[in-house]
Amino acid sequence: MEVDGDGFQLVSGKRCRHRCRSKQKTVTHSGQDNQSVENLSSALQYLVNSVDRCRLELDSSDFKRDFEVAAVKAGILKVRGDAKYDIDEEYCQLEAIVSYGIGNFSLCPIARYQMSFLTILCELLKVKESNCYLFDPLFTNLEREGVLRWGYQLINVNEEGKRLSKGGTLFYMPHCSKALYNNLLWANWDPSHLENTIVIGNSFNRISESIPERKFKNDFLYIFKAMKITQETTMANTFLHKDVFNNTSIHTFLHAHGAKSLPTELNDPLFWVKTEEPKYDDDDTEIITASNNCHNRGLNDIN
Repeated sequence: MEVDGDGFQLVSGKRCRHRCRSKQKTVTHSGQDNQSVENLSSALQYLVNSVDRCRLELDSSDFKRDFEVAAVKAGILKVRGDAKYDIDEEYCQLEAIVSYGIGNFSLCPIARYQMSFLTILCELLKVKESNCYLFDPLFTNLEREGVLRWGYQLINVNEEGKRLSKGGTLFYMPHCSKALYNNLLWANWDPSHLENTIVIGNSFNRISESIPERKFKNDFLYIFKAMKITQETTMANTFLHKDVFNNTSIHTFLHAHGAKSLPTELNDPLFWVKTEEPKYDDDDTEIITASNNCHNRGLNDIN
């Protein structure tokens, strides 16, 4: 049983999210007393220090070095003459990073490591903190304050993943739901947008293998179609805590990097026909929609 430095058991992504939700409810009921500004400031500093410690651990890990190698293969980074890495502007010109679904990084060790990796991505890819945007409907007030402390931008509405990629955008979506990836692809279903889109998240190949083809096509059409135009680069799961970055890949679209030619679908107008906005069953627990967003209902306003 793996435990992080704060004594939290490292569990799988989905179970961790459920665990954090239940913990969040406990804090909500026990946090009714007015806390002083001093206590809030101390809690925020403790949170920042905890994420910084995770960052230090990642910086010295094989996982970071293996990610750099994968990013070179994906055409995001290139090797400089001094054996260091730099962004490969021939294939990749990023203007922003958008992060969905990291979860309660003040409560969940997995989310805390994933949050710390975001700081590494900004540094490696030379994206300013002010051009990094985050949303999770489960963020607490304390976590939102932490996001702002690092200089990131908060997305204040639940976009359900339907954000248009304007310029080069990397979407950092560790352990997110299939519906969220599908929504993102639907929103950007045009060659001019997808060629400027990078997704770091659950392996699309693994998704396709996990559900019957008919259900895959009916329920998640845009992941299904995107498989034909996606270059997927696996991120080696070499981090000490195996449940943090498991099943994670870098996905680029319509790029010739590492391929003999561009996909034939690029010039097929029928392939790019965009249907109506994706809909999911009301009992689908994988995605928190805008209509049932606990952030909008104020259930998440805890310190």
